[in-house]
Amino acid sequence: MSRVVDVVVVGAGAAGLAAASRAYELGLSCYLLEAKDRIGGRTHTDTATFGVAWDRGAHWLHSADVNPLTRIADELAHPYLARLRPFDGHFHLGAGWGSAADWEAYRGEFEAAVEHAIEAGAAGQDIAALDVMDKGSRWARMVHHIFAAISGMPPSEISTADLAAYRDTEVNWPLERGYGGLIAAR
Repeated sequence: MSRVVDVVVVGAGAAGLAAASRAYELGLSCYLLEAKDRIGGRTHTDTATFGVAWDRGAHWLHSADVNPLTRIADELAHPYLARLRPFDGHFHLGAGWGSAADWEAYRGEFEAAVEHAIEAGAAGQDIAALDVMDKGSRWARMVHHIFAAISGMPPSEISTADLAAYRDTEVNWPLERGYGGLIAAR
């Protein structure tokens, strides 16, 4: 038996769930399709492995002061840590702890990589962030890793146009019960 629907949404990540919710608000019939055995997309909170909530994907409410998901977290009483937690610059390099000079060198390269990607996107180049990164430097692997951790995908899949369009308020708060937990609760 077949049924005609007004809208088919593919993917039950945050955007797919929002699209399906909006379709229902407008009185449209909707199918929401998801290939995984869970909803949430890049937000996946695992509570079984360690016995506490930890995010395998997205973790931070980026730009939380203007992020609409902050309001949703408030409405659902889904707690978050609403204070700045700057990274202290301590990191391990495999053979020992990095020095303050190492931290400054890495941080400078990371900031330059972000700046180059944003500049490319602002100039109309919709290319992979990886294409404008310094791949031969001492810090290339770490910069690549942090790009992936922040964006939820490797720099080879991050659009410079998207980075240029993103407005970062630098207010980033972690969710106590996980980002995936928030999306699933919605």
